[in-house]
Amino acid sequence: MNTLIAPQRSPALPSELQHHPSSRRPSPLDRIAFAIGIRLLLWSERSRPAPDRARHSRHREQDAARAAREQHWQSLALQAPLR
Repeated sequence: MNTLIAPQRSPALPSELQHHPSSRRPSPLDRIAFAIGIRLLLWSERSRPAPDRARHSRHREQDAARAAREQHWQSLALQAPLR
C-alpha cells in the first residue's frame, strides 16, 4: 500500500467523540429512582436465614402422616367389592 496517497486523518477529534460541557445530568427524580433500584437489587440478594430444623421435621411428620392416611384409604378402596 502506498502511504503517500492514502487518505489522511485530520488532527481534530470527530464531533461525536468530543465532550460537550453542556451534557445533561440526571434529574433528582432519576437519581432517587436509581438509588431505590440499587437498594431493591441488594435487598433481593440478601442472605436467607438458616433453615428451621423444627419446622422441617414438622413438615416431614405431616407428610408421613398424609402418606399413611392415603395408603390406608387406598387399601380400603382395593378391599371394597366392585358394584
